[in-house]
Amino acid sequence: MKRFIVAAILTVVILGTLGYFLPQSFDKVATKYMPQDSSVSLYCRDTSLDYVDMGIGKKVTCRLSDYGKTVACCSQIDGVSVSFAQSRSYVDEIIKKLNVTVVSYQQCNDVIVICGVSKFIDNGIMLDGQYVNIQIAYSCGTVTVGSPLILGDY
Repeated sequence: MKRFIVAAILTVVILGTLGYFLPQSFDKVATKYMPQDSSVSLYCRDTSLDYVDMGIGKKVTCRLSDYGKTVACCSQIDGVSVSFAQSRSYVDEIIKKLNVTVVSYQQCNDVIVICGVSKFIDNGIMLDGQYVNIQIAYSCGTVTVGSPLILGDY
């Protein structure tokens, strides 16, 4: 009986550790590290909600706190972006919290765009021959974080 209890405890610890360190969908990461009043833009192919026609898809917006209900009404999601008011230094904080390896960094006047890879986020794309699963932009006091890329404006 003792062996069973020890084996059960070890199994729970191992599964818990794996669950914490395995890559997750971007929405799960966003709800952990970004303000709940953030604005979310979902880029999908079909939805029953109000949307903006983007030509090849539809853009649906909501608050991060309503993301779960909103995503349930969308299908074939191509990307998600989260925007919120914050200082430039918060970009460095996100990079640190999500352990982002920066693949590219671009700055044009006051706009900064960073593409990278986070081991905490699953799914990504190939961009200029390199794997990318997160893009972070800062412009005029607004931080936008998208996965795999920011598909709209920032």
